[in-house]
Amino acid sequence: MGLLQKAVETYDANAKLIGVYQAGRDPLAPIGHSLTNADVEITLNAQGAFLSARKVEKTEPKILFPVTEDSSGRTSGLAPHPLCDQLKYIACTNEKAHTLYLQTLRAWMESPHSHPFLLAVFSYAEDGSILNDLAGAGLLEDAEQYALGYTGRSVLPAALEGAVLELAILRYRRRGMEGETVHGEGGLQTTMEGLSSALEKLLNRYRRAKVV
Repeated sequence: MGLLQKAVETYDANAKLIGVYQAGRDPLAPIGHSLTNADVEITLNAQGAFLSARKVEKTEPKILFPVTEDSSGRTSGLAPHPLCDQLKYIACTNEKAHTLYLQTLRAWMESPHSHPFLLAVFSYAEDGSILNDLAGAGLLEDAEQYALGYTGRSVLPAALEGAVLELAILRYRRRGMEGETVHGEGGLQTTMEGLSSALEKLLNRYRRAKVV
């Protein structure tokens, strides 16, 4: 008996554990699925409109999510998961990755195995508002802390509110380009690299001199 056949038999023998969460143990993933720690959970209504977003704590159980043959073993190449994925796929921070994600999700929607909620997810991802929604939900607040630290202030001037959103979006775009998952914590790098000249000039205008 081959090793692969033995693995199949072992999986089949434990079929009752598929998708079952038990204390201290990860569930057995259904065929075509994988496990991961989510960073952000977004709630939509049936029409794909944003309702809320929250940071998923590291202590929470891993989530089960569908994969394709290509995405399950991806390394550096672009291969979107068909539903849950990194920001560079779901938001339009990487146009090629985002297009591939929408194509993969659309193919599932138009297949015999479609489900009504897929249209809601597709509509939301296609709309491209995820970055603004995450900012509005307070999940990008570390950008404000960066702006305060850079300018040496304890209270954010009203004129910098737009700059904070731009900083947060830039941070998430960088994560997308680097292939990192959506994350709700951690600070921005204390560098001005990659900022637009207008944004850098605006921050510098409100920067207080340090006395040493």
